Amino acid sequence: MSIPSFQARQRGAALIVALMVFALCAALLVSIEKEGQLFYQRMANTFIGSQTYAYLLGAEQLAFNLLKLDNELDAESENPKDTLLEVWADTSPPYPLDGGGYLLGQLLDLEGRFNLNWLAGREAAGEGAGSLTLEQRIFVRLLLTLRNEDGPLMDRFQAIAIVNAIGDWIDGDAIPRPQGAEDLQYQSKQPPYRAANQLMQSPSELMAVEGMSWSVYQQLAPLVTIWPDEGTKINIHTMPRQLLQALPGGQELDPRTEADAESLMELREQMGFASIDEFLADPYFQENDAAQLREILTEQSNTFLLQAEASIANRPQRLYSVISRKGGQMTVLRRTQGSTL
Repeated sequence: MSIPSFQARQRGAALIVALMVFALCAALLVSIEKEGQLFYQRMANTFIGSQTYAYLLGAEQLAFNLLKLDNELDAESENPKDTLLEVWADTSPPYPLDGGGYLLGQLLDLEGRFNLNWLAGREAAGEGAGSLTLEQRIFVRLLLTLRNEDGPLMDRFQAIAIVNAIGDWIDGDAIPRPQGAEDLQYQSKQPPYRAANQLMQSPSELMAVEGMSWSVYQQLAPLVTIWPDEGTKINIHTMPRQLLQALPGGQELDPRTEADAESLMELREQMGFASIDEFLADPYFQENDAAQLREILTEQSNTFLLQAEASIANRPQRLYSVISRKGGQMTVLRRTQGSTL
């Protein structure tokens, strides 16, 4: 082998090594740049998330202020009441934030809804209306108000079965009620589970109850609650139309029609109700209805749900806070992000 040929081969090998080193360095630089971009993106996401959450907590403080103001105004009134005509119930437009973002929120009265835990510790509901408690009859009628374009979502038999299944879900025993459901039914599902056998901690537990469907739950969720824990009554000034349809009926299980309830809804929106007695004196209610219903009705509320949404850089976040105003003191009973309570 000649010397020039050997030197040429050395130069070729050196060039290959140099190219490999260059390729390795380029790959490392690309990897470092990519990791750097991911790092800065994560930092930006964390910062935006923290900033958005701070705005949501600001909405919570604003809700506190509105409820405190309402409490002060009620203290000066001879007939204090919480109605949908007050400032806390106003639906405000989105508040603009720097950089094109927004903040919005709404307060909802949870004491204008039916408390699911009313169905605990009751006698099993039979097929006849006479074997149902007042609360069970109201809830059966409430279920029968749920409709879609094809008509009612269930019949009376199915509604009574759901009432009994909810009762079994929250009572403390393992004995199924007629048409109800206890562990035996739930353990045959995939995946298997047990009945809670305690008071509901969230209305979303309804989806675990035998007989409940997603279409029924979607319509029922805005009408029910599990707060407050004690002494709950239904506020006549804030209850939704479907609950107003379900209230009267005595021993009957058929709810009033939407048209029947419309006159009371219009009166409430225009003037409001002067008192529970005036509310129950309307021909809409029968005499036996008034005597029973007076015990579960109220004009004041102290448990509210804040639904707040904030968006920065087109990244919306939602906050749901259950706020208690008991004794004039503001307390957050539960707070969650992303999904409703």
